[in-house]
Amino acid sequence: MPEKFRRLIIILTTTIFIYWFLSPSQEPTRALPGPSLALSPSSLSIAAGQNFTIDIMLDTAGQKVDGADVYFLNYNPGLLEVADANASLTGVQIAPGTLLANTNANSVNIATGKIQFSQTTLGGTTFIGSGKLATVTFKALAVGSAYVNFNFTSGSTS
Repeated sequence: MPEKFRRLIIILTTTIFIYWFLSPSQEPTRALPGPSLALSPSSLSIAAGQNFTIDIMLDTAGQKVDGADVYFLNYNPGLLEVADANASLTGVQIAPGTLLANTNANSVNIATGKIQFSQTTLGGTTFIGSGKLATVTFKALAVGSAYVNFNFTSGSTS
């Protein structure tokens, strides 16, 4: 089989299998009345071996917050690998955004595919608005559908 044709088949197969690659949930999304976290983009198609970034977006929905916790952002470590955003620290970290002043937790468990991230405002201050809380750089390791999603309980602030 010619190399160009083989590559085209691999790219098309990857595109088909990864179409909903980063859907944050398999359930329909509902507008919640309070602050929320979301992934941007919410889905994309990429080929195995490619690096790509996903932003964790915070929207306070007009409410005052003094922090945001991601406990946990889950991914399949058999299909995805997280690139270390800070090689000077032990372990793997993601890239913090600048919405909130203090990064209190930033760790990636590469064996289980769990990312924990937490930021807070400076003491006595609050934040109202929306923007990028953090960025995760992934590498697609293999062809497949890999979902990246948050652990959450509707209505809970945990």
